[in-house]
Amino acid sequence: RSLASTGLFAVWQANPRSPGVAWHDRVVARDDSQEAGTRALSARDTRRLLRGAGFDIIHTTSPFFFPQSMSWCEPLEPLLAPMRLGGEYMVLARRP
Repeated sequence: RSLASTGLFAVWQANPRSPGVAWHDRVVARDDSQEAGTRALSARDTRRLLRGAGFDIIHTTSPFFFPQSMSWCEPLEPLLAPMRLGGEYMVLARRP
């Protein structure tokens, strides 16, 4: 309600489809404050929720494939982003 008409809204979320995020979740102990049984929303679920709230989806991307130690690979990320396997995804939506 606080977003102006035709305003843009971006949602960034950890990507549950990312191999790196999945590996991290298995290897690193989960935060005790996180409730058992919760899961990250997929990009598809996020788009569905935004459409249900009346938003028009403009774009979805998933950058951030490489950790800091592999920063020399970052120029490849725009080419990989359409695969939607990066560490985070972003859904850009507009309020009609």
